[in-house]
Amino acid sequence: MQNLLNRNLHQFNVIPFSSNGRELWKAYVKLNIKSAAPDFLLGVFTNEQQATNACFHNSPPVWADDSNSTCKLCSKTFGLVSRAHHCRNCGCVCCSECSPTFWPSKMVPATYHLSEKKVRICRACHTLMEQFRGSLLRGTNEDFDRAIACISTNNINLMSPYSIYSDCCYPVHCAAIGGNVNIFKYLVEEQGCALSFVRNGGVEPYRTKSAETCLSLAAGRGNITICRYLVVERGVSIKEVRSLRDLQALVDKLIRSTPSASTPPMGHAVIQEDEEEGEEEAVVEACWVEHFDEASGRPYYYNESTGATSWVPPPPGWEESGHDPTLAALAPPLDPHNRPSMDNEDDDDQCAVCMDKGVEGCFTPCGHMVCCVDCGEALDSCPICREACFFIKTFRN
Repeated sequence: MQNLLNRNLHQFNVIPFSSNGRELWKAYVKLNIKSAAPDFLLGVFTNEQQATNACFHNSPPVWADDSNSTCKLCSKTFGLVSRAHHCRNCGCVCCSECSPTFWPSKMVPATYHLSEKKVRICRACHTLMEQFRGSLLRGTNEDFDRAIACISTNNINLMSPYSIYSDCCYPVHCAAIGGNVNIFKYLVEEQGCALSFVRNGGVEPYRTKSAETCLSLAAGRGNITICRYLVVERGVSIKEVRSLRDLQALVDKLIRSTPSASTPPMGHAVIQEDEEEGEEEAVVEACWVEHFDEASGRPYYYNESTGATSWVPPPPGWEESGHDPTLAALAPPLDPHNRPSMDNEDDDDQCAVCMDKGVEGCFTPCGHMVCCVDCGEALDSCPICREACFFIKTFRN
């Protein structure tokens, strides 16, 4: 970004020590306060990587020299009317017009300011924050590249909530909402963004203002890949999803996205490539094949994938949609001793689907009376006219 001052962090130290036979690590950073101690202890960590990540996320920027007479962003000369200010996020010196935004102090690490409730931020840092947050929420592949570019400026606070917005999400929460697992894994694995913290001897996940965690946010939006990553690879408990509706929706989507090995689909698309023109054409291979029964003088239908047979043809348009009409569940295999006869006087009283029970109701609104209660309640369209109907049981004298 034009005129953006890439943040130059103070030096920090990571020092190992032993306690009760355990190797621990102390993380120290320097502050911008002249009266403060040379080294400020951030905390004690169980491994060097955790201590280094803590220093990187909390070490404050080096403030630019106060003697600069011009604004870093607009090059305006400072004077009695135009005062100089330090951006609390990057440390640059800018005028009031180029730093009109105040963030809640929680949006920057506590080591960046002097216990202020609000901190002044330059226009360049505020714009960069909005671009980064928007990339996380959208979650496209292009946004992945934009997010990495924003992080490379070193001006993004990855462990601070966006408390200027009502949801108070952390960057990892925004990435969970966006649904791009590559962005999410990059924040967690490459940038060391924590998903939880220690409180009162226990581990608590980072939550939004509405008590949502990364897992519950991903589950509520059906982001199966991120949910699987959190549960399988990061050991997050599925109990974090408190909403039963979100959990049911996630399980439903997971089941539907998993191919079944025991039940072949009714039709599948085979991609054939035209060698001359280099174009691809999708051809749908139907599994239901029409045959003719000489004994009854009428056609029947055989499913080459499942071996099921039916007197009733599949619903029109199922080849294009790939929708399973579930005829195999409604119609038993053909029986040579139970073929429907074209000359049978009782055909009108026999169920046209199972060919076993009698006609026990009608479809509405079309009015066709063609099947028994069991078959009728299992259908959502009339087997005669194919209109969307529901079945009503009738009583006949």
